[in-house]
Amino acid sequence: MNPTQLGWTDVLQMLLSFGLVVVLLLVLLHFLKKMQQGQGFGRSARRMQVVETLGLGARQKVVITRVDDREFLLGVTATDISVLGQWDAEDRPTDLGVPMATANPKKT
Repeated sequence: MNPTQLGWTDVLQMLLSFGLVVVLLLVLLHFLKKMQQGQGFGRSARRMQVVETLGLGARQKVVITRVDDREFLLGVTATDISVLGQWDAEDRPTDLGVPMATANPKKT
């Protein structure tokens, strides 16, 4: 046999090696995702999560956080954090009851 030719056993060995590398990469990806979510290596799921953030200015933002089964609407500035509202996570309000004209008064 010519050393430049590959036999079917050589091709099979290369394909199996490639498959093993792909499987190892997928397993590693799975564990990295679990670690990023705080569930890796025996740790329980995190009790506190940032659900959503909205920047209002250079140093101000509004943040919705979830702690266990409660959600909190927080106003965050460079020097202060204020609780603007709270509710059960499954009862998330769609309307906070503040008309836009009151929330954003026009300057004259």
